Amino acid sequence: MTATVLLLGGTAETARMAELLLADGFTVLVSTATEEPLSLPAHSRLRRRCGRLDAAGLAGLIRAERIAAIVD
Repeated sequence: MTATVLLLGGTAETARMAELLLADGFTVLVSTATEEPLSLPAHSRLRRRCGRLDAAGLAGLIRAERIAAIVD
């Protein structure tokens, strides 16, 4: 099992950062506030979730997904 990184996305750099994390062997969960299209690579270790998170929602996501690191 690989470590999961929560990538808080929504900028032009999101796809490139996801690619770099995947290349380093991480599982990546991209979280965006909106469903705005992103050019994310198709990869078995990459998922995306959409929707705003408050503090409790973020904490719950970190626990549920066993997040090892957050990249903002």
